Amino acid sequence: MLSELAECTMLMLKVIHEMYSTQRITYEEFVTHTRKKLQFLSENISQFASEAERETAYDIISKCSSILSGNDRDEGSYLQ
Repeated sequence: MLSELAECTMLMLKVIHEMYSTQRITYEEFVTHTRKKLQFLSENISQFASEAERETAYDIISKCSSILSGNDRDEGSYLQ
């Protein structure tokens, strides 16, 4: 069951990241919808059976964490 939740969380984070990247949600909405999911996925990365799945999970964690840390925010843009 935990592996299915981890997989679902990864898929949700991909969707949220895509929505933010295409300016369909604001930075504040992105933050609201990702913090807990990132924590859960980070704590349960070992639930993925294959190395490829773990790499995909690490990739989305990295992308979302980068946005949260401010590295991918454009000053003065919608994404701010």
